Amino acid sequence: MWYDRWWQWAKEHLTITVPGVVVIFAATYLLMLAVNAGQTGAAWVQAAGSILALIVAIAVPARMKRQDDLAREQAQGMRLYTVIWEALRATQQLVNQDRAFRRVQELREQHEAGFEPTIYGTPLPTDRGLRVRQRDVDFFNRIMQRASSNLDDDQCAARLVIASKFRFNLSVLISILQVRVDVPAAGTLLGSLTQARDNFEQDLQKLIELNPLLRGVMGP
Repeated sequence: MWYDRWWQWAKEHLTITVPGVVVIFAATYLLMLAVNAGQTGAAWVQAAGSILALIVAIAVPARMKRQDDLAREQAQGMRLYTVIWEALRATQQLVNQDRAFRRVQELREQHEAGFEPTIYGTPLPTDRGLRVRQRDVDFFNRIMQRASSNLDDDQCAARLVIASKFRFNLSVLISILQVRVDVPAAGTLLGSLTQARDNFEQDLQKLIELNPLLRGVMGP
C-alpha cells in the first residue's frame, strides 16, 4: 500500500526524534484525509503541500544540528589529539637525546682505550652526561595543564577514557623527569622514555581509530 511505502521512506530520511515522529504521523494523517476525501486533485495538492512544509520544517534544522554536532566532535577530538601529539614529539626528542648520550659514553670508553672520539671531526664532550632541564619538565607540565582543563566539557565517553589514560601516563613521566632535573644521569632514562613514548603512540592511535579524520592532521 501507499502508506507502507511512505512509512519506509520517512524512516530512512527523517530523524527519528520526537519532532520527527510527529511529522511522520501528521503527514500520514494528511494523506489519509486526502484519500478519504475521494482522492480529488485539490485534496492531493493540499496534502502534498502540507507534507512538504512539515518535512522542511523538521529536516532542515535536523540536518544543521547534525552538522554542528559533527563539527563539535571534530573540535573536541582535535584538542585531545594536539596535546597527545605534542607530548609524543617531546618525548621522542628526549629519547633521541638519551640515545645520543649513550653513544657518547661508548665513544668515551673507546677514547679511554686509546681512541679519539669525534663526531664530524669535532671532539665530543665526553665529560658531560645527559641531564633533564627544568624547561623540559615545564613543557610537559603545560601540556598536563591543557589536558586537565581544556577537555572537561567533552561528552564522548571513549575520548574521556583516552584522555584519562594519557594524563596518568604523562604524570608518571613528569615525576620521573622532575627528580632528574639538572642532575647528571646515573643511569639511562631510555627505558622510561621509550615506555612513555609508546603509551602516547597508543593513545594517539586509539583516538584516530575513534575519529579517522584526525589521521595526519599534524603531519606524519
